Amino acid sequence: MKIRTTVVAAAFALASPALFAASGDVLGGGQINFTGTVETDSCFVESSVSGVKNIDVAMGIAHVSQIQKSSFDKPILAPSNAEGDATFNITCSAEGAVEVRLNADASMASPDAQLLKLNNGAQGDKLASGFGIAIYKDRNELGKTNALKVTNGVLFSKTFTEDEKDKPIQVSFAAGYVKSTDLGATVKGGTANGTLPFTIVTP
Repeated sequence: MKIRTTVVAAAFALASPALFAASGDVLGGGQINFTGTVETDSCFVESSVSGVKNIDVAMGIAHVSQIQKSSFDKPILAPSNAEGDATFNITCSAEGAVEVRLNADASMASPDAQLLKLNNGAQGDKLASGFGIAIYKDRNELGKTNALKVTNGVLFSKTFTEDEKDKPIQVSFAAGYVKSTDLGATVKGGTANGTLPFTIVTP
């Protein structure tokens, strides 16, 4: 018993400085970094998927055989689901007329400006071609005459009243793949992304 008691006491005495720090001792530290931006725009758009200023639309997966049969009347529309819905909110802090206009450069559009070129106009073995992206205000109102010009088409127009200031208004639109020989002699599969700038203006 005496030997066992001595060993335990010795072990405890050796461990105690490492296990217990005195009150007020600094044992380590670091820092918390906060980053952010506060916008001053009187109107802004916000997507539940991509946040402020950006609108992400998941076009889904289509097959070459589907694209070959597509047209302005029968585009391959982005899926209507939580990730694919082309939906955003616009909020304005002042009353008055506001428009959201598509603002692609002419080099990024088809000759009639009704299709957005894929992949910023780039060509490559793994990049799709032979079709583009059409934008419609309503997925139930298709056709070439309803496809907005991606260089200056008005996606949304409204006059905000005093009661509507600082209240988000939901806007929906449709996006679809449409075959066009202007964008390639044949339909080729591959990455089929697109970037379409827009501006918020007072008409």
